[in-house]
Amino acid sequence: RVRGMPGRLDMCTGALDAMDKQLSAPIFKLQLGRPLEVLLSVPGCCFGMPAFLLLSPGIVSWLTAESAHVHGTRALAVCAGFVGLAWARALLPDGQRYATRLYDKRVVIGAPLLGMGIALAIDGSGRGGRGVHAASFQLLAWFSSVIPVLELKRRTGRLRPSCSAASHLGSEVAAAAHAKALPLAALYARDSNASFPSGDVAASVSVAFPLALGGWPVLGACCVLLSGLGRVYWHAHHLLDVTVGAAVGTCVCCALHALLADETGASTKTEPWYAVIAVIALIIQLKLHPKHQSALQHDARKFNSSPP
Repeated sequence: RVRGMPGRLDMCTGALDAMDKQLSAPIFKLQLGRPLEVLLSVPGCCFGMPAFLLLSPGIVSWLTAESAHVHGTRALAVCAGFVGLAWARALLPDGQRYATRLYDKRVVIGAPLLGMGIALAIDGSGRGGRGVHAASFQLLAWFSSVIPVLELKRRTGRLRPSCSAASHLGSEVAAAAHAKALPLAALYARDSNASFPSGDVAASVSVAFPLALGGWPVLGACCVLLSGLGRVYWHAHHLLDVTVGAAVGTCVCCALHALLADETGASTKTEPWYAVIAVIALIIQLKLHPKHQSALQHDARKFNSSPP
């Protein structure tokens, strides 16, 4: 039997967990090969990565702005090249320590500040432009989604599939994790009890929502679907985890849109500094529950087997 974190809502055993693992198994066992895995790793791993906040505001601004400045676009391209090289290094067999730098606490603060600066440089209409409002909404929604996601993770402490015992997950599924061409499953051992819900998929909705409002609904939907596929493919989450993550992200975005929508409802009046409010709320949450958040990073081996 596999145990979750003591004192939490048990989502590591029972009929729901067994059914979720059974439904997720076909994706768990997929083997796409290195070229497709490299492509899938971008939407499958980057939306919840703090370093991606260096790019996402600029991308949203570039796609939704009425006109884009050349200098801002060039700055976005340079930053995309930098993040792309860092991610390519992280995909190498010994790249785990490089990957963790993309999640560093300093990146959480620095990346969105630079990303918002790029978004402002891209939109030719200035602070009142549609692209800036969309980029500001994306940052606000990203940080706002993290708050309920972390609380749900804290209350459930569900084991990630990659950290579950083979006897519980199934030997064939467990073997499939090690057969992937890219060793991304090893990244998730550092927060082994953070499976439910998926923060990456919730974060993907923060990008998809302003894109859909800005006339890119298909691209937005692809972001969410590919993010969910990648999270399950690399055994970071189960199907239920990514579904609830998408629902949390959607609820947060809909609530923010109801508060900030303009007269037409097709855009929002979101100022760049609004995301600071969500960042402060997130910091307060982490200060209130520091022990519970660090408990998500317990060694999975403590929970992977029954007591003798």
